[in-house]
Amino acid sequence: MSSKLIIIEDDLAIIHLLKRYMKRIDWHPELIHFEYGTDALAYFAENQCDNSVLLLDLNLPDMSGIDILENLRQNPDYIDLPVIVLTTSNLDDERHDCLALGVDQFLEKPVHFEDLLLNLANLDLISA
Repeated sequence: MSSKLIIIEDDLAIIHLLKRYMKRIDWHPELIHFEYGTDALAYFAENQCDNSVLLLDLNLPDMSGIDILENLRQNPDYIDLPVIVLTTSNLDDERHDCLALGVDQFLEKPVHFEDLLLNLANLDLISA
């Protein structure tokens, strides 16, 4: 079971919605939130993130989610970090790049409760 949920997302409405959904399914990981990729990368450089899962927006104000993934995957500590990408895009190239970087799941915006449940269950983070 994951003990940390790290969210890199600049839309605070989505953060609020995700918190409500987690409460609804009685899942209470330590929640760590960043609006900027550079802040998140600094956190990853300074902290152990065992038993974590990353929810990652691809379109951030300061850098792309793909740039963040490329950076994280260069560190052996984060090669197996489970990643769920939050996206508004259905672009095949973008999905292909994400899959090549080890993304586990995609969650399309707007985020729906059932989709979040399915993604978390597919990663064995919650019971289905």
